[in-house]
This record gives sequence, structure tokens and C-alpha cells, in this order.
Amino acid sequence: MRTAKTLSVAMACAALALCVQREAKACGRPLPQPMPVWVVNHGNIDMDPNIEVWVGQQISLFPPGSPTTCSCGLGLGSTAQPLPPGITVEGVRFTITNTVTHQNVIIPEFSALLADVDATNGWQGGAGANPGSTWFGFSGLVPAFTTLPPLDTNEVYKLWFELDVQPPLLGTLLDVQFGSGKGTPGGSPDFDAPHDPATYGFVSEVIIPEPATLSLLAVGAVIFARKRRTAR
Repeated sequence: MRTAKTLSVAMACAALALCVQREAKACGRPLPQPMPVWVVNHGNIDMDPNIEVWVGQQISLFPPGSPTTCSCGLGLGSTAQPLPPGITVEGVRFTITNTVTHQNVIIPEFSALLADVDATNGWQGGAGANPGSTWFGFSGLVPAFTTLPPLDTNEVYKLWFELDVQPPLLGTLLDVQFGSGKGTPGGSPDFDAPHDPATYGFVSEVIIPEPATLSLLAVGAVIFARKRRTAR
């Protein structure tokens, strides 16, 4: 069992898949089948009148064999139900998540991904984007490392995005779509990468929940902690 301490909000991100040539495959892609989406309301923990909500989904993960730009994004809304003003995506985080205790342990090698205009425009304009969705993109240079922290029972790798939500919008029904993969040096998703093209995940429908709830999977608090297993 890990010893963990609760952290305040920070930024980090990633998302990944099958590795054919590790030097060429760096960031991967969402899982090839629909996965449940976790939606967690943390309340206004930053003394901000808006509400902090985290949206997460299980991913596959492999370490990059050489320093590589990774790009990821979250698309919100659709043509039938556009994203309303008052909901924005502020950050991302890449974790090992226990699906029973809801504890998330940050993997720091992927902590460099920050909000990026080129990433946003790239995901927004991609052929696989949900029509009518509004995208928020992130990118950054991930250092080379060779070993991921291993998973214990009930643990998965997960990609989380931090939403900033105005209180009247709690209960809003939204389509969400995750995107991830190798990025170009400028940060936009590389849909033509030979071994690890940037890829869109499936579209899911979620409700922005009331405080202290975990929708779709279970009820409970999600704890973010920085302690991790050794990664070489």
C-alpha cells in the first residue's frame, strides 16, 4: 500500500498505447474500446467562487525511449448541446488510480504538459473530433525513461483533466471526448506519426456533478498524491 498525502491542484498530463518501437512511440493513444468516465466535484478548494471538477478516463501507457513531445486534449459539448460559457479546462494530470479507494498517485515524468494554443487548434480541427465540440489542448516534452511504476490490484493508468465550472452549471449534461498521442515539436497532435499517431477516443456523455460525488463509477473522494513507485 502506498503512503500518500493530499495535494492542491497542479497540472500534468499524458495518454498512451501499444509500443512497437519505443524510441518512436512515446505518448500512445486512448484505449480502443469505450471506457467509463470518472467525474469528480472537489468544490471551491482554491477559495475561488467557481467549482473544481476533475474528468478522468483509463488509458494505456508506455514510457518514451527518447525525449518526445506529447499532446493531449479534452473536447466538451456537441452540435446538439454546445459547451456553455462558464466551463473551462485548466489543467491535466497523469496518474496511477486505484479504482476501489479512488486514490491517484501522480507520475511526475509527465508533469510538463501545459495548455497550448497549437495543441488546442490541432485537436479542434482533427477529423475525429466530435462535431460541435470545444477543445482544450495541452502539450510538453516528456523525458526519456524506461520503466513505468508497476500496477497493484485494482490499479490502472488514468488521464485526468481539471475543469473550472461556474456553480449555476452544476448538473449540466455534456459530451466529452479524450484525445492523446505523439505531438509535433510545436505541440499540435501528430496524426501522421508512423508508429504512434495522435488519436481520438470515444465520445461519452457525463453530468457535471454536485460536490463530493463521483459519477458513473462510484461515490467517494478522489485523492491526488505525488508519491510513486520507482520508475527508471
